[in-house]
Amino acid sequence: MRNILYAPLLAFAACATHAHAATPPQIGTAAVTKNDVTGALGSTQRALKRGDGVFQNESIKTGKDAGAQLLFRDETALTMGPDSHVMLDKLVYDPDKKTGEMSIRAVSGAFRFVTGSAPKGGYKIETPVGTIGVRGT
Repeated sequence: MRNILYAPLLAFAACATHAHAATPPQIGTAAVTKNDVTGALGSTQRALKRGDGVFQNESIKTGKDAGAQLLFRDETALTMGPDSHVMLDKLVYDPDKKTGEMSIRAVSGAFRFVTGSAPKGGYKIETPVGTIGVRGT
């Protein structure tokens, strides 16, 4: 009888442990992908295709002759050229209040960044040689 009672408890404990290892929040979508575009969350790497979600703390890379456009929850658009690498550090956005902040690291490559609905002072773009703060349009 004891074995019967313990087995369901062990199964429940195993499920509860996996629930804590949740995926980071989805902060946007890959609107356009051309050729080799990859996303990596920790040790998990995947090919990014049009319509795929992108997540906080995800590393996005484009290969040679590749490109991507990412659209974020606040309507920000990030276009990436070939051989580019960006880290999506943080996006917190409340569409009802139009408040939030975004932080990304442009590691290497060419980018075009068009701000969305969040307050302009809430954007932070780090580069290998400095930080860019958006203060107006």
